[in-house]
Amino acid sequence: MKIPFILTIQLLAAVLVLSIVCATAGSASDPTNQVESDVSTSKHQDATADCATLPGFRGWSDQTVKPSAALLCIHGLGLNSDAFDDFGTRMAHNGVLVFAFDVRGFGAWTKTKDGESLDFEGTLCDIKQTLSTIRADHPGLPVFLLGESMGGAIVLKACSQFPQLIDGLISSAPGGQRYKQGKTDLEVGLRVLTRPLKQFDIGTGIVDQATKDPALRKVWQCDPLNRLDLSPVQLIKFQLFMDGSDGAVRKIDCTPVLVLQGTLDKLVEPSDTWKIFTILATERKTMIALRSEHLVLEYGRVKSDFYNTKVSQMVANWIRDTISHAGADDDASAH
Repeated sequence: MKIPFILTIQLLAAVLVLSIVCATAGSASDPTNQVESDVSTSKHQDATADCATLPGFRGWSDQTVKPSAALLCIHGLGLNSDAFDDFGTRMAHNGVLVFAFDVRGFGAWTKTKDGESLDFEGTLCDIKQTLSTIRADHPGLPVFLLGESMGGAIVLKACSQFPQLIDGLISSAPGGQRYKQGKTDLEVGLRVLTRPLKQFDIGTGIVDQATKDPALRKVWQCDPLNRLDLSPVQLIKFQLFMDGSDGAVRKIDCTPVLVLQGTLDKLVEPSDTWKIFTILATERKTMIALRSEHLVLEYGRVKSDFYNTKVSQMVANWIRDTISHAGADDDASAH
């Protein structure tokens, strides 16, 4: 049987990548430089400061509103925690303490030694530590976890590993199957055979697919903390992680989950997000399709005020409903 050329490339690339990934696994080092927390509405002078050493750590709160919940946000591929600035501010006005930090390999991590190494397992540890710290600092306050795109897949994996730290999960556009996937696979496969560790511009193509909004394209490409260059090995590592979402969601059997997906998404296939939603083991799940491009929550500052208000209010309402139902369940079990 004759093997198609593209499959031959992929098979050879997979063998090479596996050897490289195994040789470099766990090589990312923790940064020694402390990154000061950047809070838009107020600074958190409490135990949460223990997490402020994480690169890109940020927090949003409104001192005029009593918080009813806390929310940790995880950004998408190539972005950084500042992408949640508008969303975090609006959620704070809705009585939610919001936190975010940079995924290892992105944002402020790239300014540290070996900080360009993608480390998803290390990021999961960061999430676990931060959730634990938030809970210790705000006893009794429900804690939610949110992620978009790559971050959406990361939070699914986190919830499958330590659900006891999460009262509710919000995953936006977590699907791993993208439009023009075959073309990207071929390019990565050819590059991995020649320069597997050589970074190249993958971000410009992602931006081109993700949005037609000139304001969003500009901020995405011009933010100095955004990362548009990745190596073929890193891209394959990323894709393998994204493809692992199916296994993770089957382990999420009781946590309330809200899944979001833009109907105008030209980067991630909405059908893949729907598939993830359908195989979620938990019965307490909701999926909402919005008239949005790929980024539903991030970079709200360049979207319309009407859209941003509606989306943040929708998420805040879901959080309130989830808390109310949890309280009702607790009352029922007590009687």
